[in-house]
This record gives sequence, C-alpha cells and structure tokens, in this order.
Amino acid sequence: MPDSVHIDEEVTVEKGVKIHPFSTIRGKTILKTGSEIGPGSDIRNSEIGPGTEILRSTVSDSKIKEKCSVGPYSNIRNNTTIDENCRIGNYVEIKKSSIKRNVKIAHLSYIGDSEIFENVNIGAGTITCNFDGKKKNKTIVKKDSFIGSNSLLIAPVCIGENVTIGAGSVITKDVDDGSLGISRSQQKIIKNWKNKT
Repeated sequence: MPDSVHIDEEVTVEKGVKIHPFSTIRGKTILKTGSEIGPGSDIRNSEIGPGTEILRSTVSDSKIKEKCSVGPYSNIRNNTTIDENCRIGNYVEIKKSSIKRNVKIAHLSYIGDSEIFENVNIGAGTITCNFDGKKKNKTIVKKDSFIGSNSLLIAPVCIGENVTIGAGSVITKDVDDGSLGISRSQQKIIKNWKNKT
C-alpha cells in the first residue's frame, strides 16, 4: 500500500529498509539498513539504526541505534538517544533522555530528563517525576539496576549500580550501590468490614 506512506524529500532511506502502511517519514530522517518502520509509525528528524523496529510509534528529534524494538504506541522525543539492543514497549514515553544499551522499559512508563545506564530493567508504570513546578530535574539510574513496577522516582535523584527498587515505591533520596530501596505505607486489614449503603 505505497499510497498510504508519506516520505519527505529530505529523508535518507538505506538499502533493505521496510516501511509498512500508514507510516509518515519527515524532515532530516535517516533510516539505516534493515530497519523496519510501521505500520502506523511517525518518524521526524530522527535516525533509526540498523535492524531496529518501530511499531505504531512516534519518534521525533531523536536517535535510536541498532537492534532496538520500539512500540507499539510509544513516544520518543526531544533529543532522546537510545543505544543498542534496547526494548521500549507499549505506551512508553521517553523525553530528552539518554538510554544506554540493553535497557528494557517494557510497559506504561514515563522517562523524562533521565540517564539510564546499561542493563537496567524498568518495571511497568514507572515514572520519573522530573518537574517540581519551576524546573525540570534529572534522574540517573546506573547500570545493572532493577526498578520495580509502579515506582515513582522523584528527581533530582540518583539510583546506584546493582540497586533494586521495590515495586510501588516512592523514591525521594539517592540509593547507594548494591542496595534495596523501598518506600511503602503499612498495609492495614480491617476484618468483617461492610460497606455502608
């Protein structure tokens, strides 16, 4: 369905690229050999590396290196760089961040103004809380760390190497290398509870 695809004159498409229906490639975009775009992707002023797949996602003003998988329904923007062999999954937004190689951000996360180092796994629903009402602050997650699902990282904050953040945590202070960071309210169980009707 070539009529469903729009490619600007400034775009560079190397050999072996696949562009699926309903995709738009705009601006000074470079699609490297063996990359696969769409269906339904929008790429603008970005570089997509060899063997990288962008499925039903938006990439603008960013660089994604080789053998990455993005989407479906991800939004990569504002000078983000994603290094080799990363997995950016469904409904993930990444803004103005540096993502090193072998990082997995698989589900429903927002990563903004951040530096994420090698071999980090970011659990579903994780948010970097980068805006304090006046300025944008930075989050750093160092290599080999694991961020549990539904965590909030309140920037500015630094998560050290080989750290585990317990699921559901709100992290407001730096976490040292090799530590477990966890912040949860105490669970209460009230027996024989009946809803008021």
